[in-house]
Amino acid sequence: ARLKTLGRAARNWTVVTSDRQVQADARGAGAAVVSSEAFAARVNASTRAPAPGRRPAKSPKGERVEGSAKEAGMSEEEVEEWLRLFREKER
Repeated sequence: ARLKTLGRAARNWTVVTSDRQVQADARGAGAAVVSSEAFAARVNASTRAPAPGRRPAKSPKGERVEGSAKEAGMSEEEVEEWLRLFREKER
């Protein structure tokens, strides 16, 4: 609902969800979509330095994950907060 009120500005947003209906609605509004698994893998990958020659991180569903928290403009505190939230959801 929020994305629909944004109109064309919705394309400036990224929705993190694994709910297929929410993904479809977000895409319909013009927003980018990232699965929860891919987002969590990206956050986890950004918190540890890759070993030389290591392949890019992948989410549990096998989606390729690129970039780092610094590239995304995330602070260490933001990364820790997201990790905490995802850990709570797994319980």
